[in-house]
Amino acid sequence: MVFKIKFKGEGVYDLLENQTSYYTTIGGDVMTSLYILDPSSSSEITITEYDSEQNIIRGSFDVTLHQDWSNPENDIDLLNFTNGQFKGSIRN
Repeated sequence: MVFKIKFKGEGVYDLLENQTSYYTTIGGDVMTSLYILDPSSSSEITITEYDSEQNIIRGSFDVTLHQDWSNPENDIDLLNFTNGQFKGSIRN
């Protein structure tokens, strides 16, 4: 799962267009499917904690994605992630 937002601190961020994607791989280097935001659904990420010394963030997300392309073995049309949790680092 990839999130691309203009980080402005803790809060709720509505996700639009190409700000989120999800992909599957074989062996970590060959993509087998790509999912992008479903424009007919609302998706958001919530940043609940930010450690500015270590550039670590925590939060939750609700995201709906539709298949952009996929190999037949991964042929799922729609993915819904609800009450997802994350911890990650901010890259500049």
